[in-house]
Amino acid sequence: MLPEISPSRSPQIRGEIFLIGVVHGDPMGYERAWTLLNRLQPRIVTVEISRYSLAYRRRHTETWQRQFAAARQQLPAVARQHPALQRPGGADHLGPLKLG
Repeated sequence: MLPEISPSRSPQIRGEIFLIGVVHGDPMGYERAWTLLNRLQPRIVTVEISRYSLAYRRRHTETWQRQFAAARQQLPAVARQHPALQRPGGADHLGPLKLG
C-alpha cells in the first residue's frame, strides 16, 4: 500500500527527502514507483548507479537483450507468461536501452 501524501506535506514546501527503494523483479515495482513519484511530485530525482555499472551496461546492453530474447523463446509457453516478464518496461517491452 502506498502512503497518503497530503498537500501540506509536499517535499517542495517542507524540504523533505524521500528515499524510495524497489525490489528487483517485483512485477508491480515499476507501477508502484511511478505512482509514488506522481503523488510526491519531487523537483529532483536521483538514481544510484556507479560509473562502472553505467559503462558496463552501455557496452553490453544489445548483447544482453539478444541473449534474453533467445532464452525466453526456449521457455515453455506458460513460463513466458510469468508476471515478471509481463511488467511495464519488462521483457515484452524491450527495445534499445537508453542510458545517459
